Amino acid sequence: MKNKMLQISSLLFLVLTLAVVSVKAQGVVRLKGHIPFDFNVGNKNYKAEDYSITLENPSKSPATMIMQDAKGSNLQIGFIQQSGKRSLRGKTTLTFNRYNDQYFLAEIASPDFGLSILKSKVEQRIARKFRQRNFRPERVAVT
Repeated sequence: MKNKMLQISSLLFLVLTLAVVSVKAQGVVRLKGHIPFDFNVGNKNYKAEDYSITLENPSKSPATMIMQDAKGSNLQIGFIQQSGKRSLRGKTTLTFNRYNDQYFLAEIASPDFGLSILKSKVEQRIARKFRQRNFRPERVAVT
């Protein structure tokens, strides 16, 4: 099991490259990259593919998040909160909570800001079941 997790983590670091373009004057940050597994944001499910995430005013709370697919279609628009957790590696990182084979976007962190995504009702229910079994979700960081 540990080998499989190590392989998945290694694959994530090799496959996903996030390009960050920051326009300080407008307070807009754009992230582009390939997410190699299916995942959830809020109550919506997304397939493994290329995505673009635009964050408006990420250093203020709440920030606006706009998520688009490779075709440029707006998939989700929502608000996310400041978390105070910043990336110490100098790179922007997406962190997912992994419950068995389900991934939920939990945080977006850069050297300049840290944002957290509220848990959906689905994730809250799964997290409760994990806690009852004394399990914790695996944290998967993608840079």
